Amino acid sequence: GADILILDEPTAVLTPQETDKLFAVLRSMRDDGKAIVIITHKMHEVETLSDRVAVLRHGQFVGDMLTKDTNAQEMTNMMVGHAVTLNIARPDPVDPKPRIEVKNLTVRSIDGIVKLDDVSFTANSGEILGITGLMGAGRTELARAIFGADPIDSGEIFVEGKKVKIRNVSDAINAGIGLLTEDRKTQGLLLNLSVNDNTAIAALNSKKASKKLTARGMLHKKKIRENTELYCKKLQVKTPSIQQKVVNLSGGNQQKVIIGKWLSTDSKILIFDEPTRGIDVGTKAEIYKIMEELAASGVGIIMISTELPETLGISDRVLVMRKGRIVAELDPKKTSEEEIVSYSAMEGIPNEK
Repeated sequence: GADILILDEPTAVLTPQETDKLFAVLRSMRDDGKAIVIITHKMHEVETLSDRVAVLRHGQFVGDMLTKDTNAQEMTNMMVGHAVTLNIARPDPVDPKPRIEVKNLTVRSIDGIVKLDDVSFTANSGEILGITGLMGAGRTELARAIFGADPIDSGEIFVEGKKVKIRNVSDAINAGIGLLTEDRKTQGLLLNLSVNDNTAIAALNSKKASKKLTARGMLHKKKIRENTELYCKKLQVKTPSIQQKVVNLSGGNQQKVIIGKWLSTDSKILIFDEPTRGIDVGTKAEIYKIMEELAASGVGIIMISTELPETLGISDRVLVMRKGRIVAELDPKKTSEEEIVSYSAMEGIPNEK
């Protein structure tokens, strides 16, 4: 077998249990004398697994050190080139009001398999509602159903107290719902189109928002350009020009373009599905700040994430899903990663239906 093994983001799509098993195998290989190189932007993985860490920035070697002699904050600062705040001190929501209420939502696949089973929850203004669970728990299926990408078999959705009928994506957009998809490259962006086109496209499908980008039913290029420039500046999108194709942007800047796309629609509810996947730690902090500012402005934020440190660090409440159902609602200030994993797998948790 190989004496040197290089792994590039090996846990990107793994569950916590699968990650633990992989790390056990890697430690065993190390103990057998193999050299393991793991490329990752996840600080807790570096601290958990590695013996020595090397930091790169903009394609250049910055430095290396023994893992036991450093910490996540120091490594992050080296990666970014300046001090970065990893933890956001979030105030409690002030006078939260329901932005979206989902009642008894059930979704079945074409062949009748239940994907979502009688799901009910509320997301309030001013808060970030975290949703987590293992792969196959129904997290992304829930987002797609609310957004009209998949048909709903039964259940009700209310936006700001008003019942809405969501039969397709256009219905969701017009109801004020936006979705930042799990896979931004294939589902969230038109990669060969410009930053300008991608920022405008959702608003042009909104009956209300399209009015600010058109004149007498025709596209208004100046208004579209000014709208894109506004959100590029507000979100600090790094691009040489708004005419740059988004395929040429970094992952973090692509994600910011998607956020700008939904802000252009004046969305009341934004669903972030794995918002920081494949994004460097510095841009992660920027995305968290954007989410915090959106929540503070009254937007209802739903964050779906398998990154438990992320879920606990930024959420006001955490819902845990398993087999298409919500099995727990937890306070991130009082719970732990271990408790969330236990609910996700129902290990030792009584009263499972």
